[in-house]
Amino acid sequence: PLDSRLLGLLGQLYVSAAQVPHSSDVSTEQRRVLLRAALLVYGHAIQLAPFSAMYRYEQARIYWMLGDKRESENRANEAKLLEPNFLPARALLVRLWLNDGMVQRAKDQLREIQERQARYRERRKDGLDHAFLNVDVAPLLTAVGQRS
Repeated sequence: PLDSRLLGLLGQLYVSAAQVPHSSDVSTEQRRVLLRAALLVYGHAIQLAPFSAMYRYEQARIYWMLGDKRESENRANEAKLLEPNFLPARALLVRLWLNDGMVQRAKDQLREIQERQARYRERRKDGLDHAFLNVDVAPLLTAVGQRS
């Protein structure tokens, strides 16, 4: 009961069920219910593991899927503050800010991602390090109008 990983897996299952192809029998309302259930589960996981950037990032993604950009940005920022090298949260912020027309802010965050990737490029990394640092910047560069 004190292990947050089971809750994280349950949250992933809810999100996966909500993302089945639109040709399936899952309605838009059912998708929203599944995503809201995932939010609750990740909320419980955060209570058990309050310093987990991953769970906050997952909530940020879900809020974005639900169309709540403000809450998505809040959760991504929380993840970034907890773990500055958790680059998926930074990449989500880039996409959010680009969608809101905050191009300079997105460029600054993208530059931060690239600097952090360069800083750790030569170091030996385990699976967790890869999860934190592995972000494909090419589509982000294209989105902000730069070349990689």
